Order: sequence, then structure tokens, then C-alpha cells
Amino acid sequence: MESSGRRRTAGLRREELAQLAGVSVDYVTRLEQGRSRTPLSPGRPVPRPRAPARPR
Repeated sequence: MESSGRRRTAGLRREELAQLAGVSVDYVTRLEQGRSRTPLSPGRPVPRPRAPARPR
């Protein structure tokens, strides 16, 4: 993903969160809004966050 400059708030964007979690942006939005009726399947492993990239 490209950075578009300084962010107004700290943290991940929905698109970044969805990509890291392996879910759709729509699913993340529904979770935020409390509209998700279908949770992630119990057999699916919980995604682990990756370490941030280190400058070289």
C-alpha cells in the first residue's frame, strides 16, 4: 500500500487491517459497526501481527 502522507490518527487503516487479518474490508467495517452476524469460523487460525518493517 502506498502512503499518502501524514495521517490524522495513529493506527492501521481498514484496508491494512483487513489485509493483515486475511479478511475483507467490508467484514472489518461490519465488525466496527456491530453488524457482523457471521463471526470468523472457529477452525480458522487467529492471524498474528507481523513485526513492522525495519529501515535498512
